[in-house]
Amino acid sequence: MILTGTVISGKQLGRTIGFPTANIHVEKGKLLPCTYGVSIDIEGKRFFWIGAYIPWTEMFEVHIFDFERDIYDTEITIEILLTIRDNQKFNSLDELKKQIEKDKKTMEEWLESNKRL
Repeated sequence: MILTGTVISGKQLGRTIGFPTANIHVEKGKLLPCTYGVSIDIEGKRFFWIGAYIPWTEMFEVHIFDFERDIYDTEITIEILLTIRDNQKFNSLDELKKQIEKDKKTMEEWLESNKRL
């Protein structure tokens, strides 16, 4: 599945824990609430990382690792490559950070096995 949208501001929680996100609006019911491995096209450059659909916000959040640019109001295209896990609630920000690191490792392993790194 491919999603296209303009990057909008979210709650900026990811930024506070070292995992900033690019967020786009997604219609309710279009996706399952999961964490996905994705590719992201930003101004003609392709990145691979993880994203999650958050149904209560109607946003798809993409964690783009090692990316430091401000891309608010920039149109991006996201291609969902694989489902990593169902979404879950965490008891602390530390638990969330640990899970994001596990998700990142899952995506890196997938990329390596698909020769996309």
